[in-house]
Amino acid sequence: MKTILALTDLSAYSTHAAEYAYKLALNINADLMLCNAFMVPAAAPEAGMMGWPTDAYAMLSEESETELDVLERHLESLGYHSQPTSVFVPKISIVSETGNICDVITRIDPKKDIRLIVAGTHNKSILSDMLLGNSMNSLINDIDFPLLLVPPKANFEPIKKLLFASDLEFAGSDTAALEKLIKLVAPMETRITLTHVCNQKSDNDEKIRNILRAIADKISYEHINYNFIHESDTEKGLHHLCEKEGADMLVMIHHNHSLLERIFTTSHSQKMARQTSIPLLVMPTN
Repeated sequence: MKTILALTDLSAYSTHAAEYAYKLALNINADLMLCNAFMVPAAAPEAGMMGWPTDAYAMLSEESETELDVLERHLESLGYHSQPTSVFVPKISIVSETGNICDVITRIDPKKDIRLIVAGTHNKSILSDMLLGNSMNSLINDIDFPLLLVPPKANFEPIKKLLFASDLEFAGSDTAALEKLIKLVAPMETRITLTHVCNQKSDNDEKIRNILRAIADKISYEHINYNFIHESDTEKGLHHLCEKEGADMLVMIHHNHSLLERIFTTSHSQKMARQTSIPLLVMPTN
């Protein structure tokens, strides 16, 4: 059975993301795995610092598992587990291990068939203030799973429309990512709009239209179209397109010098992350 992996640090932000992940799992017929990675402080204290007890691992492990059990019962209390047996209800499992989050993810049994990782964001920059803090760059760079970032304002609704932003430089990656994406959202009959923000007025509209059409034509999916606009500010352009299309989700691909990287290394990124109320799905290149 395909599985959604919800990362949690047991904060309110990550609980909100876990709720989103659970409702998404209901809609795409997937199980849900709740994951908390915790670090055990070094046994030898620094000068002037109080040392941790030798049984710190047992204490932190017990606390993590207890809190995950509470979160699991909370999700089950949403009422979906009382549905008739003919209605799909996700099975919830728990992973609680020590180590950094990327190492914990790589140790998960491949038979769990992880299709998507979900994590919550804070009110500030998606990349700098994710619940996992400094681990975010590692998640994006080192983990080959789609990563869905859920802001606090995002309330789950079945994903009817999503915007797939392309910079047109990596058409092959776009096609591969779209095929993987369609496997996730097809049960919801999600409409996908393949889009591009043209930063230069000199861009050839017909050339751009042909590239977008060629990508769309390679995809065997009836609910796909394409669109583009001219806007010197990429962040502003994406906001405009999301509003125009009524998108429930924004999708980008992560690779070196990509559209995603350019946006999140500009001063506009924090403004975009604070204002957006829809999730951002980061797709790997492979």
